Amino acid sequence: MLMKSREYWNPWVETLKRERLLKIEFRNFRKYMRYAKSHSPLYRKKMKERIDEIERLVCELRDLGGGVPVVEKNTRSILSFTNVLKFGIADLIDM
Repeated sequence: MLMKSREYWNPWVETLKRERLLKIEFRNFRKYMRYAKSHSPLYRKKMKERIDEIERLVCELRDLGGGVPVVEKNTRSILSFTNVLKFGIADLIDM
């Protein structure tokens, strides 16, 4: 008996709008990170180290950014980048 092969093209996933796809990917990412955090001391330690490093870098960037003039083009690109991510460091800590 021949087995039906799994399709590579999934019309539902392949035709989703970008925002919806990012939302699904982020939900799955959070699910996997929660699992890793609750089941693996190594991942828990690594995540804590990364979060501490990111927070340190954010503080350094804030301090550095105080003396840099704001350029409209840079502001727009930063805002569009943060809108695409739609999550912050606090979201990762809560996992």
